[in-house]
Amino acid sequence: MADFKQNYFQKRTKARGPRSNNRITSNEVQVIASDGENLGILNLNEAINKAKK
Repeated sequence: MADFKQNYFQKRTKARGPRSNNRITSNEVQVIASDGENLGILNLNEAINKAKK
């Protein structure tokens, strides 16, 4: 397989890493609390509201 170098002037089209907040496109997400507790699958709006609390 050939390795291609990224053109110096070429910009990245997609951000890398996990999606968060406004970049999430799914209706439901699995939520894990900051202490590691699994809160289950929630509606996106409900999940964001819990995260703000």
